[in-house]
Amino acid sequence: MESTDAHENGAGPWAVVVLGAVLLVGFLLNFWYEVERLDGRALPVLAVTLGVTLSLVVGYTGFRLRDDGFGPAANRRIAGWTLVGAAFTATTSGLTILIRIGEGRVVEEPTFDLLVSAAVGALAGVVAGRYAARAAHEAREAERARDAFEFINGMLRHELLNGVNVIGAYADELDRRTDGEDDTDRDIEAIRSAATHLADLVHSIRPAAEAFASGRSLEPVDLGSVLRERVEAARTARPGARIEADVADGVHVDANEALDNVFANLLNNAIEHNDTTEPRVTVELEADGRTATVRIGDDGPGIPDDRKETVFEPRTGSDHGFGLYLVRTLVVSYGGTIRVEDNDPRGSVFVVELPRRREPSRSPGDEGRPMDDGTDRAGAVPTP
Repeated sequence: MESTDAHENGAGPWAVVVLGAVLLVGFLLNFWYEVERLDGRALPVLAVTLGVTLSLVVGYTGFRLRDDGFGPAANRRIAGWTLVGAAFTATTSGLTILIRIGEGRVVEEPTFDLLVSAAVGALAGVVAGRYAARAAHEAREAERARDAFEFINGMLRHELLNGVNVIGAYADELDRRTDGEDDTDRDIEAIRSAATHLADLVHSIRPAAEAFASGRSLEPVDLGSVLRERVEAARTARPGARIEADVADGVHVDANEALDNVFANLLNNAIEHNDTTEPRVTVELEADGRTATVRIGDDGPGIPDDRKETVFEPRTGSDHGFGLYLVRTLVVSYGGTIRVEDNDPRGSVFVVELPRRREPSRSPGDEGRPMDDGTDRAGAVPTP
């Protein structure tokens, strides 16, 4: 049993235990020495109580290392931190004593000071070593979890898209075999619509999943350019909707490629859940020196007051599905906020606020463009 424990945890924990035992013996020997020389026993007893307590704590941390599951390599590093801490503080205390002696001062019984310094240094070292080992362990676990997530995410997307393609192919084949029967056509169209919805969901999740899994850092993004591209894409995909945009130019935020997905979801949501024959959507971008504010309004049925706070929570079977939860998750990851308000005279307005980047990095060819200086609605360009 002992050999198995030593194999699993290495010699590090036992090195810390031995150090605690050495300190304990040192304090006890110092106690007997002081008792023989001093008249009273109260102070020596107090000193040995302090020393024994420190020694036992050092030894106990060594036993605890066996149960922490860090592994032999990490335990060796923790033991190293402990020994270095004890040596450093004891050496510092010893140099202080030597300096006093060199100055001609009388230094009596320095042993207790050296032992206390060594014990305190050992405790500081083991605490620092455990913290470093735990941080490294958590970093490795996060890396493994991220790799597993990337694998599962990619596999599910691949398999789901393959299944959707098969469903769509069979729907097309059934459509060719039928002779325009109303019931059959209606069923085939329902199958095709469900397959398209699943494919859209997979494509919607992909950029956000990749952005989170890869751990990519944020970079300056032209918010106005993203909005204009999303508006044009929505106009092409939804020719029956009327989309009006008033987008300020020169507004940059810290984000990544998944920012495009935020506004794609909001625009699609504003149109899909609209109960009018010609959905009307407005997109506005305003900015001051610190914040970029995007307002996407619609003239649909609106969202009841009791659902405004929970509409961003993931709900199975919800009318708004996964999209709004994904939107909020991305916005928060950029340091921003999102809320929903009532539109006038009807409908909803989704308000996205993102911290503004005042001095974005210039790219080649930008020399002639004005810098983003934080002025209000600089160069606002209405888009019909």
